[in-house]
Amino acid sequence: VKANFIEEFRRIRDELATDNEVEDAKRYLLGSIPFRVTTSDQVAEQLLQIERFHLGFGYLDEFRKRISAVTPADVQAAARKHLDPDKLILVAVGAVDDKGQPLPAKKP
Repeated sequence: VKANFIEEFRRIRDELATDNEVEDAKRYLLGSIPFRVTTSDQVAEQLLQIERFHLGFGYLDEFRKRISAVTPADVQAAARKHLDPDKLILVAVGAVDDKGQPLPAKKP
């Protein structure tokens, strides 16, 4: 499993995302905005974050423009900048015995 996970990180860095993959991600990011501000509390939290990080009142419009402009090359550049499989620390969570060894999976 670990090898597959690291190989996926390498693939994300080394291979260009398809136009469809990028468009799907953009649609998700832009389409989820209305669902994050459906209550007064959520609207207040969004405004607080915008103020806290000095993003400006035009932040949501700017966010939409910037997300809409992302290309597969942009995704790959970000992955190369921020994902380094050789410096990856992988943490697995699950039940262990008194020696720290994983317990066998229970069969259904």
